[in-house]
Amino acid sequence: MSAAGLWSTPQDLAKFLIELQLALLNQSNRVLTGNTVEEMIAPFGDLTSTTSEPFYGLGFMLSKIGDEVIFGHAGNQTGFHSQMQATKSGAGYVVMTNGDYGPEVIAEIASLIKRDFLQGSF
Repeated sequence: MSAAGLWSTPQDLAKFLIELQLALLNQSNRVLTGNTVEEMIAPFGDLTSTTSEPFYGLGFMLSKIGDEVIFGHAGNQTGFHSQMQATKSGAGYVVMTNGDYGPEVIAEIASLIKRDFLQGSF
């Protein structure tokens, strides 16, 4: 998810998101404290805007549906695309692809996940 410098797996990134979600619930501080994560997902901008552009916190892209803040990040390099998103309430996903159609693949997978598994969380 960083500019050609992060080597990771979807599983590792999912574990990272889960730890952040647990920190937000004050159930873990293995990675960061809940207060630090709250600071990271505090928006720099107006999340009530109707623009489709993401807002940013400290390192995370942010969006909002209803009262739910969605935090995550996306990245790409030639032939590689990835996206991870999570909610405070515990939903989330990580998708990594290789190939020229990565954004389309991610959009389709994310749509199916949101529809079938997250029951309106996103």
